[in-house]
Amino acid sequence: MQLDQLRLINIKKDQLPSLKFLLVSIFPVRYSTKYFLEVLENEKVSFIAYYKGNPIACLCSKRESDSVLLTALGVLPTYRRFGIASLLLELLISTIKNNFLEIGRVYLHVPVDNSNAIKFYKKHSFLQEQQVLNYYATSYSLAKKDAILFSKQI
Repeated sequence: MQLDQLRLINIKKDQLPSLKFLLVSIFPVRYSTKYFLEVLENEKVSFIAYYKGNPIACLCSKRESDSVLLTALGVLPTYRRFGIASLLLELLISTIKNNFLEIGRVYLHVPVDNSNAIKFYKKHSFLQEQQVLNYYATSYSLAKKDAILFSKQI
């Protein structure tokens, strides 16, 4: 994969079809219309990656008063292990540092059984804060799943 052909851009209304495709392809979750409106409201801290014109990855987050909640970070399976998720995360952190001085922390939730995501965030210096019981209810059943809360001071 040639990273010089990778384009990272803020998510705007024109990218919503690509974002919807990515989220449905990557995550076992149904996203509401409200979610997509929130992404658009937070376009400065939400990004989509295109490779050769095709959407391959996304990072969605939500600005709060003094923190940013990372709500989705995913890469299509074919494009994993090329550092794209790391590039998106680095872009988020540099955007915050350069534009939102009041933001001091990024945080997120990871399913307790997603060992790859847990390793990824630990590798990027996120600290495991606590386990949150019944944080997730999957789209395909009413079974609840616990999450781990991670955060990083910036």
